[in-house]
Amino acid sequence: VSQLYYSYGGIMKEMFSTTSGDCRNPDLSSDGNYLCFESNRNGLDSIYVMPFGGNSNTTATLITGSTASYQPRFFNSSTGIVFSRLVSSKHRIYSCDLSGNAQTDLTQTSGGAGLGDLEPELHPSLDRIYFNYSISTSLNEDIYYMDFQGGNRTLFYNGVNLSRPNWNKDGTTMAIQRNISTSSYLSSVNSSGTLIQDEHTASTVIGCSDFGVNNTKLYFNRLFNQRYEILRKTPADGATGAEVLRTHIVSSNRGVKNFLVRTQNSPKPTSDKVKDESNRVIGGNKNTINY
Repeated sequence: VSQLYYSYGGIMKEMFSTTSGDCRNPDLSSDGNYLCFESNRNGLDSIYVMPFGGNSNTTATLITGSTASYQPRFFNSSTGIVFSRLVSSKHRIYSCDLSGNAQTDLTQTSGGAGLGDLEPELHPSLDRIYFNYSISTSLNEDIYYMDFQGGNRTLFYNGVNLSRPNWNKDGTTMAIQRNISTSSYLSSVNSSGTLIQDEHTASTVIGCSDFGVNNTKLYFNRLFNQRYEILRKTPADGATGAEVLRTHIVSSNRGVKNFLVRTQNSPKPTSDKVKDESNRVIGGNKNTINY
């Protein structure tokens, strides 16, 4: 069972507790007041929204539930949520408001022979939703973007087995995962869709990534020698030099597999103050990064 915890100012607090299923893929609203996440605690992968106040008794509201839904992200100044929904064995990008109303299918294509549209990511300043598009059953995936209404679908970056697009805070650099042969690459792409460099290479899976608030650090995790590791590096300084921040043995603890690094103008709890880019990390279980 994966819980939602956050590390803030050296204090770790439980945000939402469940005795069954997992809580994954958290995202924080731009004003820092709400958290959305994915959970299968009711037997079906669904999207939940809750106030972000560090209170484990806070009720999380189910906003999807009839069809498997994944990977929520706040959009449109945090008045809505976009997510990936499984429809007839294809993933499609949907949007809705914070109550789960006005659910709209934004995918204006059948999805081809592959899995469809997955992992929506919002550009921090442009009204665009970026996502990976699985174009075949061999899981070849390219990065596309579309507008908030699902129109102007455009190829952004073409590659092999691309996933997990993630913009930095000013929209100048996107981190992506590339899987080539037996290696997993964490790579950076500029705003024009041109590869900058491979930031890190591993023989096993590299998972989620996130940029620090001032864009000077790139955080990511990987499965290495049967351990989940959280690493940090300076973007565009070569594919080496990543610093291991935390390690978990897979057999005894699942480690942090989904996390984000956020600092807000009005952080909670309000008695604390923001000191640097790494003081709030939201993750999937008790061993969220704490530094």
